[in-house]
Amino acid sequence: MLFSLYLKRGATLIADGNDLAINRKLNEAIPERAELYAVCDQATYQKIMSKGE
Repeated sequence: MLFSLYLKRGATLIADGNDLAINRKLNEAIPERAELYAVCDQATYQKIMSKGE
């Protein structure tokens, strides 16, 4: 799952657009057009963005 992948890389997903309950939906698929917001440091952000995840 994307949430676990990001967490392993050092980022925490906090929202899908205006939906701040993403952490309560860990067993649900993230919608294809989700607008994800995460908290992480600059190095983690660069790693995630360079891999297109």
